[in-house]
Amino acid sequence: MDKAFLRQKLDDFNNFLELEEKASNALNEFSSVHTPNELQLIKWLVKYEYLHNQLILMHPDTVSEEAMKTGIIKLSGEDSNFHFKTALLQNCIDVEDIFDTYYYEKLNKYNTTPEDVLENQSPFDDEYQKTSSLKYHLEKRGII
Repeated sequence: MDKAFLRQKLDDFNNFLELEEKASNALNEFSSVHTPNELQLIKWLVKYEYLHNQLILMHPDTVSEEAMKTGIIKLSGEDSNFHFKTALLQNCIDVEDIFDTYYYEKLNKYNTTPEDVLENQSPFDDEYQKTSSLKYHLEKRGII
């Protein structure tokens, strides 16, 4: 096993562990959000959009589909002796589940970017960070 690869995987895992407390706070706050109240929901989504952006690579890069089923995160191939329980990142996983459920639906609903621009845009474009942000579109519409 490549030591540099393993070190990178451990660093990635550690970064997500460090986000657990922020994710816990976000979940505590979400428990008081009445999700049918769209304004409450989008305010929460915007407030924690930065956390979502930090967690977005957690799944599938660190927490794979297999890990979600087995409850075990393997840091490298099948022969790896390095593994952790997914429960260590449960708050992060739960926050990402909330974003998967609501964020992209709201982003699509409030998107202000023309369809042809979206189709030709890549994550490396200068404007991508703005156009992929719910906060940006809500501010542009004067909603928040």
